[in-house]
Amino acid sequence: MTPDVPTHLNIAGAQLSNSKFRDVDLSATDFLDAKLSRSTFGDVDFSEAMFEDVSFRSACFSDADFRGAAIVDSNFAGMRIDGVLVSELFDVYRARNK
Repeated sequence: MTPDVPTHLNIAGAQLSNSKFRDVDLSATDFLDAKLSRSTFGDVDFSEAMFEDVSFRSACFSDADFRGAAIVDSNFAGMRIDGVLVSELFDVYRARNK
């Protein structure tokens, strides 16, 4: 039996740290002023998701699919892809396309 769970929920100001969410549908959900540090996301679909004013400082993405993703107006200082600094990749790209 599926528990009766409300939709269109507003949980402003809630403290949900150390919670576990399994087999949930959060499609079209807004997270504003949310703190997700030290959170783990496994088998998650962020397709068509929008991230604005977000810090991924010291985050790790592995086995990730970024096809069609756009990263704009962002700070790549210290970011590495497979051990290569992204800033160095941009330098090589710019030098080749002058």
